[in-house]
Amino acid sequence: MPKKLRDLNDEWVEMQDEEGRTYYASNVTHQSQWHAPIISPPKKSPGGMHRRTSSLPAVPPTSLSETDRNWREEKDQAGRTYYYNVISGVSQWEKPAVLTQIEEEEAGTGGATTSPSTPSNTASALSGSFETAKGSYLSSPTAASQSSRSFVVGSGGGGRGGGEMGRKPSLKYGMSEKNLLAQRGRMDSADSWTPPTRRIAIDSPPSRPLPSVSMSTPSTPTRAADLKRAPRLPIDLQHDIQRFQLHDYAHHHFETHRKGIFKRKMKTADVLKFQQTPIKKALQKSTVNVDAAIRVFKSIVQYQTIPAMNDEAASAGRTVATAGILNKSLRDEIFCQLCKQTNLCPSWLVEQRGWGLMFLCLCYFPPSSTFKDYFLSYLHSAMEVNDDKKDMRKNIVERCTKFYHFHSQVDTASMWEGIEPTLEQAKHAVYQVMHGPIFDALLEHVLLEHDMYPLSPDDDVSHVPDILIYLCNNVRELNGFQTEGIFRLSAERDTVLRLRRAFMEGNMKPKIRDPREAASLIKMWFRDMPSPLFGASIHHECVSAGHSLEATMGVFNSAIFPAVYRSTLAYLAKFLRDLIENESVTRMGYENLAIVFAPDLLQNPSSDPMDIMKSVDSERSFVKHLIQGVGSDAP
Repeated sequence: MPKKLRDLNDEWVEMQDEEGRTYYASNVTHQSQWHAPIISPPKKSPGGMHRRTSSLPAVPPTSLSETDRNWREEKDQAGRTYYYNVISGVSQWEKPAVLTQIEEEEAGTGGATTSPSTPSNTASALSGSFETAKGSYLSSPTAASQSSRSFVVGSGGGGRGGGEMGRKPSLKYGMSEKNLLAQRGRMDSADSWTPPTRRIAIDSPPSRPLPSVSMSTPSTPTRAADLKRAPRLPIDLQHDIQRFQLHDYAHHHFETHRKGIFKRKMKTADVLKFQQTPIKKALQKSTVNVDAAIRVFKSIVQYQTIPAMNDEAASAGRTVATAGILNKSLRDEIFCQLCKQTNLCPSWLVEQRGWGLMFLCLCYFPPSSTFKDYFLSYLHSAMEVNDDKKDMRKNIVERCTKFYHFHSQVDTASMWEGIEPTLEQAKHAVYQVMHGPIFDALLEHVLLEHDMYPLSPDDDVSHVPDILIYLCNNVRELNGFQTEGIFRLSAERDTVLRLRRAFMEGNMKPKIRDPREAASLIKMWFRDMPSPLFGASIHHECVSAGHSLEATMGVFNSAIFPAVYRSTLAYLAKFLRDLIENESVTRMGYENLAIVFAPDLLQNPSSDPMDIMKSVDSERSFVKHLIQGVGSDAP
């Protein structure tokens, strides 16, 4: 267990890890580091006045307001000079008059010594500077000309939030970022430092982006060498992440949350991290149905924290996704809650389930246009968390990003209208976000995972999922065409479930020893789709067309049947026709195969047992005609 050594100030604590190494932790940002933080406490004489530690000239700050004292001179990418105020956040091209006043006062004081009893010039000067409770000023005009002028209040960064990733270090007046980073051990050589790149507006000076909320607390402090070796995101992506910070969105759009018996206001960074206790109000101010938002959060916590992924946990996850499908106004609230519940989680298992639930929601609906940029910024910032799960988290984020963009390229709202996730899909969402959707997934999701889905009219629509090809080949190679009762007689259930789990864990070619195992997996793959190929919305047309081959092919070739499904169904029909050629051995003809596959390919929307029984014969006839005609020379 790490051991606390001493408090350095209200923010920083000196700690010792299990190996006896000393590091420093922040109570504000929840970050840790190896090097000691720079702390500038006010130094006062016994009489309460600031005292001088040298006879260097000083500039009195007492005549200026707090905002006036915090202007900084900056350079944009084109080398143009602009001025930025770290308190008000204002940037402008014109030089503020207050900077001119400070320079004139510096020139006026010259090299005169200051008596410690003079209130206007009383301060402590250290290495050519003097310090006050508000910050540090440069005393030497020579040093001032060698660096950008800056003054930052306190020992923190010039903005909201915190953390190693987004918090800007405190700079003394006259100390450049280059020298400060070299002093803090963040790089080996100050000469190799490159100033940060900022997004530049054409008609106005740059505005300083808000710092990002830290994603997680490292289990051990991060060494400077590790930070130096870490890969950097592309510049354009860095700009977008800085521009659309989730912390910034929360600051403007979240409700004020309080905690404790004294109802103290929670900081934005605390609101944005994992919480197991229930929330008492919605996260967003714009959420209309507050009660529904509170229930959704309770279901998210249940899904993440129930030890075993049983039916209770899966039901909670399905409730969250269904709430977003049925209520568009809740979608941004759900994604905000999921961002919160995947940030600074107590364990990797809890975080995994949070990502799994986020992926389950992204399979059916995206965030709104208002929140999407902040949501994508959060996803990309999650990839930058430097811990032992970084590679797995990167894989997760890339899959979530792919499925988000799918909604912007395809009209998924009309495509999946009325379709809801199944209990099994919610139960296995973690497998899907880790390894990709295979079982318990819509055919569109399986094709998209393997970059087979046609996203434009020019794309090929003849792709067949690899899993179907692999399983059909196994039936052939293991002499399934000479096995009596193939597809009618199932393999051992435990063996089939073990192979199914292997597929879901990313093994796309598990060892199959019996043709009945492959045949059972083919039926299970079609049956476990949340919506079968011939869904409830076109069930009536399918039943009505079952009386003839021509009518069946009319439905297959019509616009109501998605074109992307046709190649998959054609491959299955051709495979079954090859099997029927050995009917004398397998005892499996058109009628028997139609009985087996009808429940897997069609979905009856009715819950009335009598209606279901009445349509059974028509469903079987429809599937029989599909096997006969699809992919053949039939009309």
